[in-house]
Amino acid sequence: MKMTTQTVIAKQSVRAGTPRHILLTWPLCLLALGLMICSIQSANAASALTWDATTGTAGAQDGGGTWATAAGNWRNVTTSTDNQNWVNANKDTATFGAGVDGTYGVTLSGAVQAEGGITFNNSGYTLSGATLALTTATVNGGITVAANKTATINSAISGNNAAQTTTINAGSVLNFGGGFSGAQYAISGAGTLNITGGTSTPSVPRFNTAVINQTGGTVTTGSGGSWVDHTAGTTWCARRGHSIHRDPSCNGGAHGPFKGHQRAHAGSS
Repeated sequence: MKMTTQTVIAKQSVRAGTPRHILLTWPLCLLALGLMICSIQSANAASALTWDATTGTAGAQDGGGTWATAAGNWRNVTTSTDNQNWVNANKDTATFGAGVDGTYGVTLSGAVQAEGGITFNNSGYTLSGATLALTTATVNGGITVAANKTATINSAISGNNAAQTTTINAGSVLNFGGGFSGAQYAISGAGTLNITGGTSTPSVPRFNTAVINQTGGTVTTGSGGSWVDHTAGTTWCARRGHSIHRDPSCNGGAHGPFKGHQRAHAGSS
């Protein structure tokens, strides 16, 4: 039998009243025992999206704007398509940074969910406004700051009571100003974490960055306390009254840099 290359768009009902387009790619069909078996590829599989502040120009441009589900300010890098909407259910990855460092304010509007994760490739992005949800169900998206870059999230961050990974690479800085809650946050890397405000209620936080500065806000662990992990030389600098331990090089506290594992008390830090 001669096989021909052909793509067919069909509709499949995922649940009553919800049609979904699927792609049937015939070159991947097999004839076995007289049966034709075809692979089915979902048309809305997760993609890599890059923030695009100027939708009238081809490609992605750095800048500020509004992150909403119908703003059309994303470039789909996977499909090389401009002016795409953010769709929470697609679980796409969100990248901020098309190549130019600067000062960019991005305001979240409505329900924004980023289960696919967020990466900051350029310095100067500040996310604020509505809550940034890292999950749509049971999986939490990661947060990554590229080496030698700075990013700020002043939106409150929410997550599911499951593992969440935040990576702050060498020379980079991540500022949390709106609090982070719900997830089992594992924050690591050779960079700096600044906790500048907000009410944080992580279920099981683990901190393992080169430097942690807490200048505002509260961090309340889950019941029973939480392990705070540090490598040798890690420093936790915090305003008096806002931390479990203090490094004397920061604010005249009584304790030096953490070495090894330290036990965090249940309750506010």
